[in-house]
Amino acid sequence: MVLPSVEDLSLSNQELLAFVEFPNVTELYIATKSEFTDSIPPLNTPRLRKLSLHSRLASMLRQNAPQDLHSLTWIDPGGGCASVSRHLNSLVVLKFDHASPRRECNDLCELILRYPYSCRSLTTVEMRAYPEWDILFHMLLRRNFLTGQGVARITTLKLPGYPGISLLEPLAELLAGRFPRNLPPVSELSLGAVDGPYFDVDVTGCEDCIDCRMSCDHAYERHDQALYEAERGKEIDMSIIDPTEVKPLEGSDPPLPPELQTWFDGWSIRRRTWYAKWQKFDVHSRRKGACERHDYNELVAVTGDLLHGMPYKSHAISILYQQPELLQPSDVQPHPDDQVEALGYTKQLSVHSEETEDHSEPEGEVVTGS
Repeated sequence: MVLPSVEDLSLSNQELLAFVEFPNVTELYIATKSEFTDSIPPLNTPRLRKLSLHSRLASMLRQNAPQDLHSLTWIDPGGGCASVSRHLNSLVVLKFDHASPRRECNDLCELILRYPYSCRSLTTVEMRAYPEWDILFHMLLRRNFLTGQGVARITTLKLPGYPGISLLEPLAELLAGRFPRNLPPVSELSLGAVDGPYFDVDVTGCEDCIDCRMSCDHAYERHDQALYEAERGKEIDMSIIDPTEVKPLEGSDPPLPPELQTWFDGWSIRRRTWYAKWQKFDVHSRRKGACERHDYNELVAVTGDLLHGMPYKSHAISILYQQPELLQPSDVQPHPDDQVEALGYTKQLSVHSEETEDHSEPEGEVVTGS
């Protein structure tokens, strides 16, 4: 059976595609949740531009991907749904449309970090979570200086909120295709950088604000001082499995600088260590997950021109944050015509903050968008 008049289609089960052809469908939503179904019949949908489906179907999509797919939405979490985008070179928009898909966002960032030519047309990622900042920043550093070589620059990230200015400023510059003037060393971008405030029972704040390098006055959801005293001398349990743990990929192409290759090869171990610390902390104390600054339904768009020409002490900047008095911003200055050969990391990039005294500017021309 052929139904040529259907352009927008929503299915409860993808098996219907085996019996009916929809040659003019441009938008397809497959809502299957069956535990016994993990394949998609051949898609005879040459005009398909937008596709939404469950991660259970990710492995089959790699072999059966529409040639001109423009937008892909994952409507549930699951392993493998991020890596399939490596093979979708027409894809422009990628969305994770489920609750806090941190693992999947980290998967995607690591994939493009190691293989920046993946998903060549991708410009927009709707994350609906905060990824690990070290992986995100260095993914953008690798990817966004490939423009002009048949690779689109990632220009827009949609997040639950704006991170602190120490992250937002370099993030906006990376999205604009410029090397950040104040790029934090990778050790300050990692999870370990927030160990001090996060696991300090005397420091208030929600999880997301601490992760985003912002102050927050939200009190603990619970805290038991007696349990805290009892747990202080105990070792962390590294046998606990982290549900958001990412198993690192192998290698990189083009190769990462050796120091960063070693750093990211050890990322999974650092993540597991942090989660073990969290489990120990959770015995006696629990922070609020997110305060009103972070909205997982109404996302904000972070782009390269978000802060362009905007003094950091302006009223417009204060609107980005509910507590602007907590910021320590500096004035925006015009960015020089800089180019960084990101594949070789010609500007000195250090893993540790004590090695970042050289603030000289890179030479060359500014990178323009594709």
